[in-house]
Amino acid sequence: MPAGRILYAGLRDDTLALLHQQLADAMLEPLAPGQSAGDGPLLRQYDLLLIGPAIETPIRVAQEAYAVDKLLSVLLLAEASLHEKLKQALLFSPFVGPTVQSASVAVGARLVPIVEDAVQRTMQRRSFAKLKSISLSGLQFEPQVVAKVRADFSTKVLEEAPMGAVLVSGTGTVASINRYALELFGRPETQVLGTVLSQLFPAAVRPALEAFLHDGYLGVPKQLFAVPWPAGTLYLEVSVTAIDTPVAGEYHLVMLNDTTATVLAQQQAQADVQALQRANADLDNFIYSASHDLKAPISNIEGLLTALREELAAPATAAAEVPPLLDLMQGAVERFKRTIDHLTDLTKLQKVHLQPADAVDLAAVVEDVRLDLLAQLQATAARLDVDLAQAPTLLFSPKNLRSIVYNLLSNALKYRHPDRAPHVWLRSYPADAYHVLEVQDNGLGLDAGQQAKLFGLFQRLHDHVEGSGVGLYMVRKIMENAGGRIEVASRVGKGSTFRVYFPREPY
Repeated sequence: MPAGRILYAGLRDDTLALLHQQLADAMLEPLAPGQSAGDGPLLRQYDLLLIGPAIETPIRVAQEAYAVDKLLSVLLLAEASLHEKLKQALLFSPFVGPTVQSASVAVGARLVPIVEDAVQRTMQRRSFAKLKSISLSGLQFEPQVVAKVRADFSTKVLEEAPMGAVLVSGTGTVASINRYALELFGRPETQVLGTVLSQLFPAAVRPALEAFLHDGYLGVPKQLFAVPWPAGTLYLEVSVTAIDTPVAGEYHLVMLNDTTATVLAQQQAQADVQALQRANADLDNFIYSASHDLKAPISNIEGLLTALREELAAPATAAAEVPPLLDLMQGAVERFKRTIDHLTDLTKLQKVHLQPADAVDLAAVVEDVRLDLLAQLQATAARLDVDLAQAPTLLFSPKNLRSIVYNLLSNALKYRHPDRAPHVWLRSYPADAYHVLEVQDNGLGLDAGQQAKLFGLFQRLHDHVEGSGVGLYMVRKIMENAGGRIEVASRVGKGSTFRVYFPREPY
């Protein structure tokens, strides 16, 4: 990647660390307090404006930047669950142009070629602008000295362009070419000059390329070609610009932009999404089938246990060892039924984002859950301190919000420390683009290895307490679907703190 300057705001720490590591030659500088994306002189010093998910109004920032510098690439990064929504919003937003794009932070390391491509495109646009500013009037050159035009073109523009640049005549022959394009073709200049440009490409793409270079570019200014080079498929974005001057005659400027890294990254990201969708569908089908197929036999077992109790003779039921065995069997049946119920709940996770959002009073939800857990609170002599002075009215699914609060509070009681009564603190406060719900306890706590597994499916980290390992997994999925997240900080023997980040904008 050519060295470039990137101005950023609102990036996640992991994204920033990745870019620093992978883009060693680039300069990444934060948008300082008091600086504005509408500051034209500031933006023209950079090759990319990178807006992260912590910015509350990314499209407005993009509009401000585009209004003062239409050559600068602007890349908006969104959480995975909000990426499609942001793409749609960009599509219908006024005052933004093709220089404004979006990407998901979920692509991980594949974000790097997307950033590199955005930086290079800014350089390309500025090279084009410089080209247009060069006067090719008759006052500067004698009309018959076309070679002079070529020389000026080559020295001032072609060699500066961070992409392939080829000057072709009206017959399609190469009149001038820069080093970047020569490297793409892998040929010396002597074998290229005077050759029809399309003949430098493999036969498979020549017809489509010739049609585009002839007059196709008049309807579509740029086109992507998959070129089968010996070393592998090369994805070239080709654009054509007429040199509008009597001196240049029918000459055209053909720009060749190698977008292979970006295209491959996008293809891999799309493949990952499709693989994930297939895996989710397979999981849904498996869970549905398993829960459905298991309900009938477990109901039969439960019926047989009931019949067995009734049919056993009085002396047998009076025997000391029989009732406990029956109770153990009944308990196993009940746990099996609960597990099946949890499996059934999992099938709903893919549709959880379809739950309608509503204005929900967080304090009312917490009080409702507290009343449901009152028996457990009293039985464990637990103390629950609630501080919702800053509690907002959340735009969220009431059912999902209640599930989140219930899971966190019930877990705080369930995983209490044996040497002390439970003490749970529940509070809410704003943080950047989120409202945070925090639940802190003085329970068993978790080590680093346990914390890494905590939100996984069917992860049970304390075997002495009954549970299915589904609750926190569901909370995580609910929050991811809503564009938020859940985090945990914990110390063994001291307790745990869960923080749930609700986006301020409805999902």
